[in-house]
Amino acid sequence: MLLGIADAAGVGTNRDLGFVWDDDYFIRDLPSVRSVRHIPEMFYRLDAQATLPEDFRVFRPIRTAHYALLHFLAGQEIPQPWIYHLANVLWHGGTAMMLFAAADVCCCRDWAAILSAMEARSWSFGIALAFAVHPAVSEVVCWAKSLDDILAAFFTLAALRELLLPPENQAARWRGLVFFALAVLFKGICRAVLR
Repeated sequence: MLLGIADAAGVGTNRDLGFVWDDDYFIRDLPSVRSVRHIPEMFYRLDAQATLPEDFRVFRPIRTAHYALLHFLAGQEIPQPWIYHLANVLWHGGTAMMLFAAADVCCCRDWAAILSAMEARSWSFGIALAFAVHPAVSEVVCWAKSLDDILAAFFTLAALRELLLPPENQAARWRGLVFFALAVLFKGICRAVLR
C-alpha cells in the first residue's frame, strides 16, 4: 500500500502529459486500437501493431490489445492520453510491489544469517521504494507506449520471485515459467523474429 502511494506521488504526476515520441505510431494514429473488435487481428497482423509496420517491426499483440481495452474504457472516439498514463502509473506501482515481493524472498533467504526478518524486510522495502520514486524510471511512465517495458519488468520480477522460492515447490517453477513467457510476449518478440 505504501509503495503504491509513493509510486503515485513520485511518478503519478504525469496526468497532464499528452502523447509523445512513438506514442503516435503505436497508440494515437493506430486504427486497430480504436476498437476491441480488432483484438484478434493483433495476434496475426503486423500492421495492427504500428502505423508504420515496415519501420517498426515489432509483434506485441498483448500490449496492443491492452491499448485497445484502455481506449474502450476511456469511451472517446480519439485515444485519450490520460488513461494510458494512468495505466502506466498503476502497472509501475504494481511492478514496485512485485520488486518488493522478489527482494523480500531474496533478502529473507540469503541475508538470514546477518539480518533479522524485520531488517531484511526493511531492506526489501527500501529497494522497492527507491524504484518507485527514482526519476530514472519515470520515462516508462511518462511515455505511454512504454507499457510493454513496465509489463515485461512486472512479469520478469514475478518469475524471479517464483524461482527464488524453495526448490521443492514445483508449482512455483511452473508459475515462474508462465510469468517469464508473459514477460517475453510483452517485450521479446521483435525485429529479428519478424524478418
